[in-house]
Amino acid sequence: MILLPSAAVDRNAAVRTSLAGRSLLLYFGLEEMSPDAQREFLIKEGARSGDFLWFHQSGESFASTYKVEFKIGEGGFGKVFSATHKRTGIARAVKRLHKVPGRQELHKNELDTLLGLDHPHIVKLLEYYDEDEFLYLVFELCEGLDLLETIRTSKTGRLGELEGSVALRHMLKALQCCHSQYRGHYDIKPENFMFKRSTSGEDIAQGNLKMVDFGLSSCFDMHRNHRISGTTAYMAPEFWSGIYGPEGDVWSCGVVLFVMLTGTPLLDDICPATVKRETRVRHVLQERLQCAATEWNLSSSAMDLLKQMLQHDRHARPTIKEALKHPFNTGGYDIERQLPSPESLQAGALLKELPHLVRDIMTEPMLKRVARMIMVHVSEVPEAASLAFRMLDLHGYGELSISALEENPRLWSDGILPDDLEAIFEAMDLNRDGYISYRAFLAVTLPDEIRCNASILEVTFGILDVNEDGFIGQTDLAKVFGHDADSEVCDLTISEVSKDGKVSWDTFLALVAPEIVVANALLEHCMKLPKSRR
Repeated sequence: MILLPSAAVDRNAAVRTSLAGRSLLLYFGLEEMSPDAQREFLIKEGARSGDFLWFHQSGESFASTYKVEFKIGEGGFGKVFSATHKRTGIARAVKRLHKVPGRQELHKNELDTLLGLDHPHIVKLLEYYDEDEFLYLVFELCEGLDLLETIRTSKTGRLGELEGSVALRHMLKALQCCHSQYRGHYDIKPENFMFKRSTSGEDIAQGNLKMVDFGLSSCFDMHRNHRISGTTAYMAPEFWSGIYGPEGDVWSCGVVLFVMLTGTPLLDDICPATVKRETRVRHVLQERLQCAATEWNLSSSAMDLLKQMLQHDRHARPTIKEALKHPFNTGGYDIERQLPSPESLQAGALLKELPHLVRDIMTEPMLKRVARMIMVHVSEVPEAASLAFRMLDLHGYGELSISALEENPRLWSDGILPDDLEAIFEAMDLNRDGYISYRAFLAVTLPDEIRCNASILEVTFGILDVNEDGFIGQTDLAKVFGHDADSEVCDLTISEVSKDGKVSWDTFLALVAPEIVVANALLEHCMKLPKSRR
């Protein structure tokens, strides 16, 4: 199994080089620090130099780890199957790519992109297996329809403006995350977005739409050596001239919005050769939009956004951020917030408890924090927790600044900010970059039913026990964090919870899920009692 290159994981390389082999403990004066100061150093250095999510491996081969159930779909890049993780029983989506010469670059683009993206509206890549004949990509499973089928199967054959607004907003936020990392998608179309759960009718406005395909994504490049072959109906005019930038994705989103609101293609029965003739495309678009306004009685707000996003001049189109602030989207958001649902009630309750949850986690050892992050990665994320994060992430970048906590009334219902707000924020800002990532938020809000799940615990321990000797030691963590074998950070992480330099399964269980230890002890005690006293 191939994981992210070690150079990409090893964020501490620059620090080690600059120290020229000197001990981190000696360099930072850690031996003279108080326990609290040592702990802060451990959190900062350990989190900064090891991304806990890019090392996941749960078996020697794909077949030994997953049981393939049935085919979900098939596309130009391979087949997609539903598969069940043999140890946890969690269903996943697996894309099987045949290793054909000439396609490796496309595969690498998708992997590099997805491994670096962390967003509630982007499907999560969990792991991948590079085997002799096939490349297996393991994703979280989306159980709903893709956006195109959702449109086709709706009662009217199109979506209402509220549903279209919600779906567009989710698409734009996913793209905003990509663009913030200087990556374009270049193949935006309804088929590349799926709902996390099955939705129908008005439920669409409460669904979670996810970007599921990155086959053509790449860094922004005004003039590439190789042309991108996207989907003609959704390609921006400048793509035909070999110009690729974020404005092209905005155009494609405008086409998708038109399809959602009308149930018809933007450019019907027009061949690629005709699309390439820029002046004619401009004339056809003007007529098409004018007819749509009358035929489907589109609101002035919807028409205004369509006209802005479908500007032939790419410089005149709105940015993703500007499109999100358009009244068509903000108005839909105001209505959506008033729609009652079990997930929204659970999310609201979770946000009220968030400060208390974080305060409890502040005292947790580093190894338990790492375990939380792994458990988020290998388990199924609760929709309520995902929605709670989205309620806080008003700008949609997939990360939270401290101002997002300060300005959100859902957290501080009494209007009074706590004195320890900065400490609360830092407890969730694991890599100390000034933002709380999506996965870090999920780790903090990890429900007890996942944290105390025996199968999840076993898989988590197995990931940390790299040497497979039944113990988690300093050298195991060094491999996990991408550190040198003699890493002081990893040594401190172990010494926090073990005096003999290694953590057994029993010690790990008592650390991460003490409730299970107590329950097992109680059960064992009860079994020893006479039957009359049970």
